[in-house]
Amino acid sequence: MASRRDFLSQPAPENYIAGIGRGATGFTTRSDLGPAREGPSEDQIKEAVAKRAAQLGIGGDGKKGDDKDDDKGGDDDRFKDPDNEVGLFAGGLYDKDDEEADRIWQEVDDRWAGGGRSSGGARAVQEEYERNNPKSPAVATGPRRGPGPITDDEDEPNSPGGWIAGARLEELAGKTVAARNVIARGCEKCPKNVDVWLENIRLNDVRNAKIIAAEAIKKNDKSVLLWVEAMRLENEPRAKKRVIRLALDHIPDSEALWKEAVNLEEDQTDARLLLAKATEIIPLSVDLWLALARLETPENAQKVLNKARRAVPTSFEIWIAAARLQEQLGASVNVMKRAVNVLVKESAMPKREEWIAEAEKCEEEGAVATCGDIIKETLGWGLDEDDDRKDTWMDDARGSINRGMYETARAIYSYALRVFVNSRTLWMAAADLERNHGTRASLCQVLDKAVDACPKSESVVFERVLGHTDAALDLVQQALQYFPAAAKLWMLKGQIYEDLDKLGQAREAYSTGVKAVPASVPLWLLYARLEERAGLVVKARSVLDRARLAVPRSPALWCESVRVERRAGNVNQAKSLMAKALQEVPKSGLLWSEQIWHLEPRTQRKPRSLEAIKKVDNDPILFVAVARLFWGERKLEKAQNWFEKALVLDSNNGDTWAWYYKFLLQHGTDEKRGEVITKCVLVEPRHGEYWQAIAKRPANARKGTEEILNLVANSLER
Repeated sequence: MASRRDFLSQPAPENYIAGIGRGATGFTTRSDLGPAREGPSEDQIKEAVAKRAAQLGIGGDGKKGDDKDDDKGGDDDRFKDPDNEVGLFAGGLYDKDDEEADRIWQEVDDRWAGGGRSSGGARAVQEEYERNNPKSPAVATGPRRGPGPITDDEDEPNSPGGWIAGARLEELAGKTVAARNVIARGCEKCPKNVDVWLENIRLNDVRNAKIIAAEAIKKNDKSVLLWVEAMRLENEPRAKKRVIRLALDHIPDSEALWKEAVNLEEDQTDARLLLAKATEIIPLSVDLWLALARLETPENAQKVLNKARRAVPTSFEIWIAAARLQEQLGASVNVMKRAVNVLVKESAMPKREEWIAEAEKCEEEGAVATCGDIIKETLGWGLDEDDDRKDTWMDDARGSINRGMYETARAIYSYALRVFVNSRTLWMAAADLERNHGTRASLCQVLDKAVDACPKSESVVFERVLGHTDAALDLVQQALQYFPAAAKLWMLKGQIYEDLDKLGQAREAYSTGVKAVPASVPLWLLYARLEERAGLVVKARSVLDRARLAVPRSPALWCESVRVERRAGNVNQAKSLMAKALQEVPKSGLLWSEQIWHLEPRTQRKPRSLEAIKKVDNDPILFVAVARLFWGERKLEKAQNWFEKALVLDSNNGDTWAWYYKFLLQHGTDEKRGEVITKCVLVEPRHGEYWQAIAKRPANARKGTEEILNLVANSLER
């Protein structure tokens, strides 16, 4: 605490009048025996105040001499900071007692202001603004200045963002000259900030921009961005090269500058010399090594890549480049196998997804062999035997197919089939790839390998189609000895016996098959239909009851149970079963379609279809049922829309194509029918209850998609 001046022991100043400060100019009391002495006149008081103010450097009106008169906002002066107060006591000391008093009075004022006083006007607005927009400490504690807002450049003159924002604001307002002036001041205030200089260069024309760039580089000679910008301002290639070489003298370890220098060279020899120098200075730059290898002859490129591998042993890009070089030279060396070993040792092995992306890049650039080597050596990386590797690899292949990278997908299937040799799903997927995107020779090759590797189901089908039933039976018997859990083999065995009218042997084949493969729904359905055709409805019902226990929540099994009762004339039992089925599988379009068309009276079909649409997600079978309803009501446009919606949901369902084609045969044009046939042939649908039943008959095995479409459409009954 500052000590109080000891003025009591000093003589009074000249012209001092006791009590003049508090207005004591003379008075009388009862104890006075005579009149009080006459006080000073008004002129004397003014003269004394003026002399005292002159000694303290204060104007006679109570303000500092260098301040201008301002009678406005007098009410605000009462709340000025005591350290900066003006008036008679401006020269006094401000101690803790004064501070405490000011704090108390401020609390009183704040309480009054918060108590709902409606007056205050401009002062209340200013206080609200100051609370929402606090000044920086440097401004808040500094000496008071004249009225007026503080601009951003005055508040934070060294903030580059503020200068750039101010210049762009002026530019947006169409004041280009003002924007240049603002950013020029920013460069003066922030000479080491590169962004401010770049903004200044951008706002000026080329001639001035060159001068500004030169000045900027003087202040920031290690900035790559400034050197590159200065190079781009030049028009002549020679001038550009001169700037870049000056830049390299200042920043020799900048990869970006070396790349710019190489790009400016038109002669490959000069570019090669530059890259050789660059790789000496920056040996860890993979891009520079690869660029140098591309410019060299194949023999020298191999030497360059060997140096690059020693310099950057963790770079997989260099290994891929080496593999592509070997492919270009026609060598059969598997570089990627060695690459994986080295990268694993260096703990720099990328993820398998990255390897697939690199393989697709190689395929896109024509390096098919390297693409295959990458997949072969890296596809299993990071996957354990416990992982669902088959599904993962099939997803990878489908992703590559969707991106148009068929060689990568082919390599993925090839690798997966080496692991899962007997996977019929993988072999079929590989065959589909060749059928859709390969050649007939490649398709035949895949099918030959599939027959050798898988259960001989395809050979059995072939013999059955040719009518060689004995040979087909022999093959299926042999195959079942090796693969007793193959449901397709049991189905083929039963169907062959049915073709020969040997129902007993067929029943035995199906019965044994459902015990060996109890989860096969198609096998259960064949078994139940055999019993129904034999007139044994009770046994068919029993088979389906067992099937639903083995495969619960199967819409196909529930639907077949309902149909067995309906075909037997037990409509009430069929409705009861359907109610149970919809409780267990409420979102099955197959069940709802069966109920709408076979268990509901005509007047209730449309309300039931509305209920089904609300309860079932997008289901193509239900959409076909709704389309048929509109067809029956002669609302042809709506019917066509619903058929097309069903095809969008599942174009692989042959039944949908057949119903749509049957509709167009009655109400469509030749052009529309031709369009549907073309699309159906292109898609080659494989699923559908009616489609499969007709397409898989031995008599139809050699027929094309268009013929099958006509057969199925003609077999459908409205």
